Amino acid sequence: MRAPNVRTPGILVIVLVCLLSATARADVPVTLAGQWGGPCWATAVSGNRVYMGMGPRLVVVDVSSPSTPTVLGMSQLLPDAIWGIAVSGNYAYVAVYSAGLQVIDVSNPAYPTRVGQCDTSGYARGVAVSGNYACVADDFAGLRVIDVSNPTFPTLSGVYDTTGAAFSVAVSGNYAYVADDYMGLQVIDISNPASPTRTGGYDTTGYAHGVALSGNYAYVADDYSGLQIINISNPASPTLTGNCDTSGIAGGIAVSGGYAYIADYSEGLQIINVSIPAFPTLTGRCDTDGYAQGVAVSGNYAYVADYSEGLQVIDASNHAYPVRVGGLDTSGYALAVAVSGTHAYVADYYSGLQVMDVSNPASPAPVGGYDTSGWAYGVAVSGNYAYVADYTSGLQIIDVSNPASPTRVGGYDTTGYSLGVAVSGNYAYVADYASGLQIINITNPAAPTLAGGYRTVAYAYAVAVSGNYAYVAVGDSGLQVIDVSNPALPVRVGVRDTSGVACGIVVSGGYAYIADYTSGVQIINISNPASPSIVGTCDTSGRARSVALWGHYLCVADYSFGMQIIDISNPVLPVQVGTYDTSGYARGVAVFGDYACVADDYGGLVALRMGDAPPTVTAITPNTGANTGNVSITDLAGGGFQTGAAVKLTKTGQDDVVGADVTVVSLIKITCSFNLTGKAVGQWNVIVTNPGGLYAELVNGFTVTDDQAPVINSVTLDPTMCAAGDQVLVTVDATDNAAVTSVTANGISLTNSAGSTWTGDIVADSALGLHSVTVIARDAADNSTTDGTHTYKTAPIVVTSNAGLSGAPAGAMADDYLYIACGRVSRIDSDTFDLDDGSGSPIRVSASGHGLQTDDYAGARGIWRPDLSPDTLSCLAIHVTLLQPAGP
Repeated sequence: MRAPNVRTPGILVIVLVCLLSATARADVPVTLAGQWGGPCWATAVSGNRVYMGMGPRLVVVDVSSPSTPTVLGMSQLLPDAIWGIAVSGNYAYVAVYSAGLQVIDVSNPAYPTRVGQCDTSGYARGVAVSGNYACVADDFAGLRVIDVSNPTFPTLSGVYDTTGAAFSVAVSGNYAYVADDYMGLQVIDISNPASPTRTGGYDTTGYAHGVALSGNYAYVADDYSGLQIINISNPASPTLTGNCDTSGIAGGIAVSGGYAYIADYSEGLQIINVSIPAFPTLTGRCDTDGYAQGVAVSGNYAYVADYSEGLQVIDASNHAYPVRVGGLDTSGYALAVAVSGTHAYVADYYSGLQVMDVSNPASPAPVGGYDTSGWAYGVAVSGNYAYVADYTSGLQIIDVSNPASPTRVGGYDTTGYSLGVAVSGNYAYVADYASGLQIINITNPAAPTLAGGYRTVAYAYAVAVSGNYAYVAVGDSGLQVIDVSNPALPVRVGVRDTSGVACGIVVSGGYAYIADYTSGVQIINISNPASPSIVGTCDTSGRARSVALWGHYLCVADYSFGMQIIDISNPVLPVQVGTYDTSGYARGVAVFGDYACVADDYGGLVALRMGDAPPTVTAITPNTGANTGNVSITDLAGGGFQTGAAVKLTKTGQDDVVGADVTVVSLIKITCSFNLTGKAVGQWNVIVTNPGGLYAELVNGFTVTDDQAPVINSVTLDPTMCAAGDQVLVTVDATDNAAVTSVTANGISLTNSAGSTWTGDIVADSALGLHSVTVIARDAADNSTTDGTHTYKTAPIVVTSNAGLSGAPAGAMADDYLYIACGRVSRIDSDTFDLDDGSGSPIRVSASGHGLQTDDYAGARGIWRPDLSPDTLSCLAIHVTLLQPAGP
């Protein structure tokens, strides 16, 4: 690599200006918005739930329907990728490669929460839990025994440094059995957790990567040597009992019901009959789509951690013919990303093209994908097509008009290894490694053809196109500028060597911005394409792999240092102003709005917000309040609160409760009040919104209570005197500070007929005399009010003539008897008629909606009312009987 041809005084001037300008820099905050994806190395199963690693997240999956596994929840991003999982009680114990043991509370599967951690000195690859201890296979650092009696504060108890590299561990009784790579199986006595000691071992012929126990045997997944069965009845002297070579590379293992299930890398799942340990036999296999790394078994199903293809669910009820019935693709290694509209298109290495919905950056979600025939390294999107640089398979063209179902429409197999692609007009420009620049005519996407090419002097990693020029990042040789005005005959017109390895490029406004690997960012003036010149440089912390523009900022995928933001408003003096260290290796970056999508290798797709960070809400004091008035909030705690922030409570189906007297005391504290009068009881979400619109939510953070009982305003009974078995209409008016939810009368539920009115019928008691009616009104908090002051009377029935009703005895007994009268009808109106039985003393009858006509012959039963004028027999319409209709 040539040294840049720059004079020393110039360097000193640039350095001096950089130092002076540092005090004036305006930092850009970068915060995590959301994440999805990453390879799957490990699974564990408990009941109807599978716990799987998805890059740096623990994912809880419901497999009660094995053919359609459903994500219940995901942990927050962990520091590194998950390599091992063990579940015990309400906790998942996770081996997180460079971050040791992480303890996740999974009691609420929708919100798996990290509660404790214990970093180890090696690389945590496997974990097993027994009692109060977790044993971690810690690679070159051997076995770590960790006290997890307090899961929120796990502590290292003891260490045994095995001679190999501890990949996996299983525990039985006082012994831990370690798959120790090239040293085979190691047996460690952990009866004294503070001082584990080696008891024995067996050096297998291959590389011990996985171990499972059953009875007196340890079953070892021994890499290219397949399955090794070791007799451990004497832990001090394990012996080989049997072996069975698999067709792939045995890495993970589970044993159940006389069968060993092997995760056999490219050969998928292998099932071996081990009912006779001395003679294990291969029974069946199921080729998963990716690379099987780990396996867990429950009942008839094997759950395979399939590296690039996520979780694979295998029905093994027929061991000879296991069948894949479902899966959950988590994406494997995200190497590059392009964004168009509300979708991000990820070049996902082994998994080809993955399409993610990023309309809500806080929750990117996979919507579709296409597994290309090669290894997807680069991607560009134009119109309805995604153009994938597919390494050994050249250019692949995918129709993404339906993002949920991408389909391949065409491709062109270039002569080199396709690493990057750009599209302009009818041409796709492919950075084809040793073959340099390849120009593909894509006028007909179904039949692309080679238009021309230019073999660059070094390996082509990336390409950008502007006008008639293609700008190619060519590794050790920096930038090559190629005139493509005639695609059939491209010509190199300019070159500028950089100090590093040019592997990413973006072009805008007369400048090319180069991701120059260990040399950070190089800014090259290309206003004269024939004579490009370096005008500025900014050495990032890591290894710059890709770049994207965001206004006058440059977003840099900086490998192990995540994403860096460079202020390029002055191209001569670029300044780093922001950073976010992702959990994987940032390989690609694309920008939409104020968000950056980072292709984070095994960290999946990471969405980052650039600019002001949203606030956070962690707690609210008090966190309850009665719905009878105001509650004063003395400490709404969190971070990033800005003057002018708004606070509210929300609940599905309810009007928001807007906070009053909101005072932003500090960046971490707000005080306010809520008027909770009449608000629905239960849990409400707490939302704080800063003036710019960024907000934070504490789900179910506040509870509205109700300690005020309903009020029964009135109770009416109709009729108040009736015969045994009659229906009595009960009408209740009841109100509450929130809402009345139920009203009963003598145990019978009434119906809310309108507003605060509840109605319903009860059946009159068969015993003669007075009977009380007990009315109970309840609200949503189960507060209740009882009214038992209202009565009705069950009375005997007397049949009498009209003349008898008109006499004094009937009047005297009006409160104790029901009377029946008959006669010919003289209709007065729809609610009133007279009855004449020929005695010369017609009586008035009141019965709303009686339905009779003049000259009908009818009977009526009711209460005699001598207090009315004229005296009236008061009836319900149901107690009026048409005996004979009026004649012709």
